[in-house]
Amino acid sequence: MTDNLPAEQRRRQNPPVQHKVQGSAGQTRRPADHITRNNAAGNHPAVQRGRTPVPARSGNSAPHSTSARKAVPRNAAHNTAPHSDPRSAGGQSQRRPAQPQQHARPQVPQNRRPVQQRPPVQNRPVQHKAPEKKPAVKKQAPKVKIPVRPFALFGLIMVLVGAITVFAFFMISESSLIKKTVTVEVGNPAKFEMFLEGEPKYPQYLSTNLDFTTVDYTMPQSVFFVITLYGIDHNCELKVADTIAPKADPVPQEMMSVDQLPDAKDCVTNIVDATPVTVTWADKPDISAGGEFTASAKLTDVAGNETVVLVPLSVTRDSVPPVITGTRDITIIKGESISYRTGVEVTDNYDKNPRLDIDASGVKLNTEGEYTAVYRATDFTGNVSEVKINVKIKPKPKEYVEPEVVYAQAKEIVDKIITPEMTDMEKALQIVWWCRYNIKFTTRIKPKTWTEAAHNAFKDRWGNCLSTASCVRAMLDVCGIENMFVTRWPYKVAKHYWNYIKIDGQWYHCDATWRQNYSSYFFMYTTKELLSFWHDGWNGFEFDQKKYPESATASVQKKIDYKNHKIKS
Repeated sequence: MTDNLPAEQRRRQNPPVQHKVQGSAGQTRRPADHITRNNAAGNHPAVQRGRTPVPARSGNSAPHSTSARKAVPRNAAHNTAPHSDPRSAGGQSQRRPAQPQQHARPQVPQNRRPVQQRPPVQNRPVQHKAPEKKPAVKKQAPKVKIPVRPFALFGLIMVLVGAITVFAFFMISESSLIKKTVTVEVGNPAKFEMFLEGEPKYPQYLSTNLDFTTVDYTMPQSVFFVITLYGIDHNCELKVADTIAPKADPVPQEMMSVDQLPDAKDCVTNIVDATPVTVTWADKPDISAGGEFTASAKLTDVAGNETVVLVPLSVTRDSVPPVITGTRDITIIKGESISYRTGVEVTDNYDKNPRLDIDASGVKLNTEGEYTAVYRATDFTGNVSEVKINVKIKPKPKEYVEPEVVYAQAKEIVDKIITPEMTDMEKALQIVWWCRYNIKFTTRIKPKTWTEAAHNAFKDRWGNCLSTASCVRAMLDVCGIENMFVTRWPYKVAKHYWNYIKIDGQWYHCDATWRQNYSSYFFMYTTKELLSFWHDGWNGFEFDQKKYPESATASVQKKIDYKNHKIKS
């Protein structure tokens, strides 16, 4: 048995296998060079207790267990790592055959579990590596443990809680100075001070992002902004509200029973409100029967505030029809035209412009006979009046002159005495003046039509009152001035004719006929002035006023220069 040999001899026969073991510091460890005999014999105390004995360390060798050593076959030449033998010449290692070595199995108590042996480890060639440098580790100063005193810690916590509580109460107290919402009436500007209940302790830390001068205070609205105090933002609202209802005064209305109510905004005045106001009718009374009524006008501003204003209504129910004047029976020659409206006027007690309709559908201008034409006037209340006239169509006489011939003669004279810039008054004055001093009076002719009388007067410069009046008519028609004949009535000796002309909407009397012992003429006389004229003890201008339009009442005689036939400036 090799175990009984001396240790030196056993070492020589069985050189130990060197194994590289990497230590924690990067250094190579070798297994122990030998195991004591006591350990091999199982006399190690650990073996006696049933544990695997721990081999003693020698130098930097790593510990190996007995079981591990047994698992490595010593006689396996190819598993034995080369090693250096200090006794060999030249320091060269000599490889010796491994001798089998028997080891005594340690005595394991029965009451303990046997130690499991590790699997055999094959020997590998040892690779030598340069030792790695271990990084320098700085030594840390030892921590000083402060002894914890419970009462001191509790006092510190209480101080901290007290400080936080005081700060919280301070912040709450300061924040309560800020109003979240402020309302101002439309038209009244707001200020930043309105949002503060008082001054904060440190006003330098108070600010806002709203410029109150840029807000439109003329319209209801809500403006949201932020007030910052001690770094904390407070959301605030500025309300521009309209809470005052508009005011206005009523405008009494006078109207007819058939009228529609005017626009409500025209029936109120002196409207007072900060915003635009709309006016509508809250109710409309039935005024068709006439009488005194009250209408309710509702005023509403932009915010919806409403006010009702009572408007008095004085309503008249019209039952009087219009009055038609100037109508007369008409006699013409077959083929002539009729101007039904010449000299006809319609008046009404309420309606300033009543409507006039003429029904002459039954009149046949190219057929001899007697016909009827109807004048119908209607006012805006619906009242109607009618007047009927007779229209007589006579056959053409042998000496009949067509109107076109007369108008051609009249135009030749008009072109000589009239200029375009003249007014109607100036044109009429020139026409009356020319006829008065260019047509001599005679009673020897008896024309049957006005065209015949005018034609002969223009041609021969002779004629009676009908001839002079017919020439004036033809020339006025050429100038577009409305006119008509007036006939003396009643008369004792003979008829007399003069002209009735309309200038500037008013009717005036004109007479260009020569009068004995009277060298002038009559131009734009009112009816009153004409009937007041007396010469040689008589007037001679009586006529049926009901058949003619009412004349002007204001005199224009001061404007007329009869000698130079001009209108005074």
